[in-house]
Amino acid sequence: MLASLGFTASVHALAASSGETKRDSLAAMFDAEKYRARIAALATLDPTHQIFGAMNHHWSFQPTLSELEVQRFEGLIGADLPADYRAYLTQLGNGGAGPYYGIGPLAEWEVEGLASVTVTATMTTKDGETKSFTSGTGARPPLSRSSKTSEKFVLTSPWKVGDAIPEGANPFDGCVHLAQIGCGYEAFLVVKGEAAGTVWEDYTAGDGAIAKVADSFGAWLTKFADIELAKLVFQRMESGLLESPFQPDPALVEHADVFGALFDEADPISLLERALCAAYLGEESKALEAADAVEVAIDLAAKPFVATTLGAVHLRLGNAAKARALTEARLAAEGLAFQTRGGLTLARALAVMAMGEDASEAWAAAREAKPFELSLRVWLAFSHLSADRVEEGDLIAREAAHEVRLFDRGQTLEGNALKRAVYERLADRCDPAKLTDHAARYRKMAAELPTGPSGWGNPGNTKSW
Repeated sequence: MLASLGFTASVHALAASSGETKRDSLAAMFDAEKYRARIAALATLDPTHQIFGAMNHHWSFQPTLSELEVQRFEGLIGADLPADYRAYLTQLGNGGAGPYYGIGPLAEWEVEGLASVTVTATMTTKDGETKSFTSGTGARPPLSRSSKTSEKFVLTSPWKVGDAIPEGANPFDGCVHLAQIGCGYEAFLVVKGEAAGTVWEDYTAGDGAIAKVADSFGAWLTKFADIELAKLVFQRMESGLLESPFQPDPALVEHADVFGALFDEADPISLLERALCAAYLGEESKALEAADAVEVAIDLAAKPFVATTLGAVHLRLGNAAKARALTEARLAAEGLAFQTRGGLTLARALAVMAMGEDASEAWAAAREAKPFELSLRVWLAFSHLSADRVEEGDLIAREAAHEVRLFDRGQTLEGNALKRAVYERLADRCDPAKLTDHAARYRKMAAELPTGPSGWGNPGNTKSW
């Protein structure tokens, strides 16, 4: 082993004397602490692990490896590990949070054959007859031998089943396994050969190819974290802009830079993200400039979901008339998906309310578009109370409070838990509108509900969905 360590030291010296290559530079750019912060943000915004693969790694890292352990592995394979991969192993963990099902631990990778997939579906006919259907890629051609991490990686371009391989070589030579993609697909890192430092993915189990997907491990890893975090930040910023009153979430403000990491001036969706982020941060001129560019670049009739976001932007900037015009024009379109129509009706209702008009009709339409969302029923009741239609407001509140079950943003509410949620949320809506008497009345109704285990539908039935 000492001889191996000596060999490793000589490789380090040779690399230093020859200067950094392009991949060395990319690897050196990986910021392990910034990646850790991104993962911490993802853990906060995705606590129930809804993002693909998070149920496996739980946004956590395994214990790190020491420098000596990494050097021993390098001596074993006769090559250095890329600097960014080494940083992950020694500063973050020997496996853990990362793309797909997460990064696996450092180990030699021995692949005996190409993966194949067989899927069997069973169906029962109306007559009760059971039938099975099988489909798959079939048998894969044999490889000459198992792969060896200590051998050089031989591929220089995408490779598919049937393409030639140098005699005696294995397409997975010189690699370590990174992550399971699912369905027999794998992601791996080249650690030995001309392509050392690059990340490749294998989709041959589905008759796809083995192909390079990133110039460096750090770039591959960072892009994953930025994209997943941007999705969550975007969703929460958009819903946050549609809250009344608006209050920015410090966690979203802290990671607003994620859009900058992915921004593409030529991509209209990037412009939409910029408009949303700027509006959320209160950067009015920047938000308006980006919003105007989006309207020029995107056919809102073809992509009406964009109008929902633009409506939210204009609401935040105090332009309720523009928000209403955007949403109403798109609501006239035929064949809108229910998610799109739901978002548009919500934005329209808020715009109508912001203009000081009677918003009960708009909130009724939003409730119809998204019938299981408790907050919309609360808004509808509130709109009646605001217009001095107390009897109608109380009726909507009672109807919502006596539903057998009602879904609301990840919760299933029943019984007294549901009633309390309706009355307390309605009181919270009444407070900023200075409907003091109504707020006190609904809080009293909530307080008078039994809190003990008095039968079906009490607080113990509230659960995550």
